[in-house]
Amino acid sequence: MRGLLHPDLGERRRRQKLLLARLPLRPLARFLALYAARGGFLDGRAGLAYALLQAWYEYMLVLKKRELLGSAKR
Repeated sequence: MRGLLHPDLGERRRRQKLLLARLPLRPLARFLALYAARGGFLDGRAGLAYALLQAWYEYMLVLKKRELLGSAKR
């Protein structure tokens, strides 16, 4: 947690990425951030499609990470 306030911007960014990679329900959080918080609903169907595709991409990343970790344990 201390790394999030590190004076070096590169180190701070690296710690943020590590924290976000462990975030539970990452795809749902991504969808809500894009669609609700950033105003994707204002774009209509295009905003919904974009938010859904980005959430699907996050889900694929989560699955790939699980796959790689599972194969590394075997």
